Amino acid sequence: MAAGWRSAELLDIPVRPVKGQILRLRGDVSSLLTRTVRGLSHGVSVYLVPRASGELVVGATVEERGADTTVTAGAVRELLSAALDLVPGASELELHEASAGVAARDTRQCAAAGRAPGEADVWVATGHYRNGILSRP
Repeated sequence: MAAGWRSAELLDIPVRPVKGQILRLRGDVSSLLTRTVRGLSHGVSVYLVPRASGELVVGATVEERGADTTVTAGAVRELLSAALDLVPGASELELHEASAGVAARDTRQCAAAGRAPGEADVWVATGHYRNGILSRP
């Protein structure tokens, strides 16, 4: 079972939903960045990932708001401000998309992978938080 944050609804697994908002900008990204940049701007942690497609991914917020997937003006402003502090030339890029998702975070600060508690025939993989996508085959 790999049900993300909903795993806790199905089995006794200590995971909770954590909201994250992300931006996608488009334009001549290769003239601005050739590799991933991580930084801090006024206490806001941000990363910028240039894609060969001409997209610049700017992320991400970490919000204890449950399964909420609404995009907020405040998060867009915070992410854009931090990104532009690190790479001022990104101000000329098109704001292509703003989205929000939910990641499963294990309340014990570790991922659950293996047999489900009390379920001999059920295996689980959940609670990987922001690194879940990195764990896929």
